[in-house]
Amino acid sequence: MIIALAKHLSQAEKTTEYWEKVAEKEHLDILATDEEIFKVLAPSYHHLPQHLKSCFLYKGIIPHDYNIPASKLIKLWCAEGFLESNTTEELEHFATECLDQLKDANVVMLCDFRFSSFALTKTCKLHSTFLHLCMREAGEDKFFLVINSSGNQGIESYTWVQHP
Repeated sequence: MIIALAKHLSQAEKTTEYWEKVAEKEHLDILATDEEIFKVLAPSYHHLPQHLKSCFLYKGIIPHDYNIPASKLIKLWCAEGFLESNTTEELEHFATECLDQLKDANVVMLCDFRFSSFALTKTCKLHSTFLHLCMREAGEDKFFLVINSSGNQGIESYTWVQHP
């Protein structure tokens, strides 16, 4: 995303008036187009192993402003059958490693580390740019289909088509 924005800015006007408008946020065309952003971000998704792609795409059904507890997301991945292992404990450990791999690939953000009386709880979410990439890839892969993305009531509606 930074590369796409830098390319766009390098081609922008080089006048004081233009940059004053940018500073005042009156000139919104400095933002890179969606296509430029997707070209930069798509390799982050395409280079993931298949099981991580499924986990990443599944994150797209969670409303973007909702920080889902990592433990809940991991249980959902396991219930959906995205990951396989011999025992439940091994499966949850593997799923935790998958979440860490998605974090290390910079496609999922871990946030809100909170200590309760017994454990450390972390939540995760997608950056809005990656959410758009996720929805686009999910549509192309027929993973899920967005019916209503207006979000005018704070909740978006989704219909499952299939998942790998």
